[in-house]
Amino acid sequence: MAATGTFVLADIGGYTSFLSGVGITHAREITEHLLNRLIKTNRKHWKVGNIMGDCVFFYTQSPEPPRQTFDNVRTLYHTFQDAKADVVSGSTCRCGACDRTHELSLKFVVHEGEYDMQNIGGRRELIGHDIVLATRLLKNSVPVEEYVLTTPAASAVTDAADLPAAAATDDLEAIGPFEYSYIDLTPIREAHARAREFYITPGESAVSVLEDIEAPAEVLWQALMDLDKRAIWQTTIKEMNHIEGEEGKVGEVHQCLHDDGTEIVHLTIAIDDLGRRKTERIWITPNLMKDVYMTFQAESTGPGKSRAHFYGKLKPRIPVVSHVAWPVFLWMLKRDVKKDMAGLKEYCETGKVAAREAQSSAV
Repeated sequence: MAATGTFVLADIGGYTSFLSGVGITHAREITEHLLNRLIKTNRKHWKVGNIMGDCVFFYTQSPEPPRQTFDNVRTLYHTFQDAKADVVSGSTCRCGACDRTHELSLKFVVHEGEYDMQNIGGRRELIGHDIVLATRLLKNSVPVEEYVLTTPAASAVTDAADLPAAAATDDLEAIGPFEYSYIDLTPIREAHARAREFYITPGESAVSVLEDIEAPAEVLWQALMDLDKRAIWQTTIKEMNHIEGEEGKVGEVHQCLHDDGTEIVHLTIAIDDLGRRKTERIWITPNLMKDVYMTFQAESTGPGKSRAHFYGKLKPRIPVVSHVAWPVFLWMLKRDVKKDMAGLKEYCETGKVAAREAQSSAV
């Protein structure tokens, strides 16, 4: 028997080009992870009608209040952004798929109408004119990458978003000209990123290192922000690779291989240009630590003088670490940070690092 419900299609953008690159196995694993995160987050809210490759077709068995629909859309979008960050930052693989996870986007189509169910091969699937219409709207001319597209039947969802909406029309196959509205999700993505920003204070820090430098704070700040410069003064690493994201911006990801074989992936989650400070979330292999964050800051202490601040906080992943090796681990971490800060001081004051030049000469 036909019923009326709300339909929400969550579609991963950039999926085709993503799969066509190298690293097909990891591409499949990544998209599986992203889609499963969406479905898990949605649990107990909407039902899953169909899964169409890169798209999950959610639905309700009766019309849903518009505000509730948009709030869940926003929740799913936040989940997608967090899941992408987890994939990129938690992987040390550099195949084409893992390096291009940031290119994936998420878009939504919201419609309200009639549907029925059919059994095919032991699976129940949605059918009906409104199901076809919602699906056809996945192919549209919306000029932004991430958006919520709403049909006239679901226009109240647009109103509930409290964001600027634009109108558009497309000629849909077997349907003809169809008008709809869409909302650019950029403000929601930016607000979500701001909500995750924080800076570690001395009182919160498990490891603190300060270094006075005979150079202006702006020189120090540039040395902290520029990966090419950082690869020179951070003397405890032997290799640094930019993975994705715009350099010097929130979302930048880079990977460091340290002299002792430790691999660390860094995700920039906060930048305060005015206060000259940044926070990175990091993932360490071997995976003995969790919730690892560090904040750098460049403080002006007078004309031509500055102070570099490093604050780090982290938790042991294995309980025994906190009882047996935790003090030793913190000591080793602080030792390495001090080495790097000494390299930072030398670089800012002289424009070079003797240890790096010696390595280059040896090669």
